[in-house]
Amino acid sequence: LVANLVLFLRLAVLALVVAPSTALALLPMLVLGASAGAAYVAWCTRHCGPGTALPELPVDNPAELRAALGFAALFALVMLLVAALNARFGAAGVFAAAALSGLTDLDAISFSALRLTTIGALSVADAATTLAIAYFANLAVKFAIAFGVGSPALGRHVGAGFAIGAAGLLAGWLGMQLWNEGT
Repeated sequence: LVANLVLFLRLAVLALVVAPSTALALLPMLVLGASAGAAYVAWCTRHCGPGTALPELPVDNPAELRAALGFAALFALVMLLVAALNARFGAAGVFAAAALSGLTDLDAISFSALRLTTIGALSVADAATTLAIAYFANLAVKFAIAFGVGSPALGRHVGAGFAIGAAGLLAGWLGMQLWNEGT
């Protein structure tokens, strides 16, 4: 759960680096998601019973050249796909790419959406929607892994934490959308 909270920080830093003017608009959404998730983690550290041993998962060396090249290729492919879908279908194409890309990674789609805002090809509101769609797709995969590889009890615990963080992000996203409609 804590690792998932770091995702909000990563997205905020990425937005600050790639699209500083967009980052300010995204911060409420990211801060609400992180705060809600952090509140659940804090509550669990005081109230949840001791956990069971987690299954051992094989972890490869992330610095391995083959894995790094594979990630770079995926990153480039997502960026090209997002640009092409945006050119052809507008924001709806970017949203579709977010749903697919979010299943495996958030960095590539986030970078692409933020980059599109800097060149005026995607609105800030649509970039926020893109990040939210990718986040929810990524969360669904993580939940399935926790439930399937771990146990139903782990899945419920992790699912509750994910749901609370997602509710915070969704509240921030809705607030942003309502603010944009009013201005």
